[in-house]
This record gives sequence, structure tokens and C-alpha cells, in this order.
Amino acid sequence: MNFQDNALAAPVLREALIVGSDTVLYVHNLNDPAHGDVEPYVNAAAGDVIEFTVTTSAGRLWRDILVVTPSLDPFVFQIPKSVFGEKPDPGATADLVYTVTREKIVYKSAVLSVYVKY
Repeated sequence: MNFQDNALAAPVLREALIVGSDTVLYVHNLNDPAHGDVEPYVNAAAGDVIEFTVTTSAGRLWRDILVVTPSLDPFVFQIPKSVFGEKPDPGATADLVYTVTREKIVYKSAVLSVYVKY
């Protein structure tokens, strides 16, 4: 399998805010679920497989997969609030990333790192 790192734009966490130079998710304001958006990418093709992954500094791991159908809208992943924790520890973070697999080639996005706060 051929692997291409950082070939795609980072995902977007719709509920996160930009605070200074940081991206921050305030879980107390979060309705369940959060929304991880993957913008349509160049040469998106029906049948591509997108795997979205969230990894937190508390050791939580969440994944979901969808198969692409032609669309101009973002591909949306519904991330359970519990992935981010009820009351995160100070300095808690979450990294969001996705891969797109087409045939035997895997394209990986840049990572979105988010501070998770109560």
C-alpha cells in the first residue's frame, strides 16, 4: 500500500473556537454530538473510503468510516461528546485526522490539534 502523509487539509471541528492562536473545544457548551467536517477534496471519487480518527490526551480513541458519494458538501462525522470527556484535565488535547483510501493508496490529512476545556 502506498502512503502519502499530509496530502489533505486538516479536518474541521465545527464546535471548536479559535482563541488567540489556539483551537479550543469547550465541552460544557457542546451538544451531543460534535461534528468533524472533511471538506470535499480535489479529485474526490465515489467509492473513496474516509476514516476519521480522534485521539485524546486522556487515551480515548474514536474512529468512524464512510464511503464517499459525489457531493459538494462537507463529509460530516458525528463525534460523541463522551470522546472528549465530561470534565477534561487541565491541558487536555484531542488530535483529529482522517485518511482517504482509494484503491491501494492512502492519503493522510494534516492533524487538527484542539485544546479541550470545561
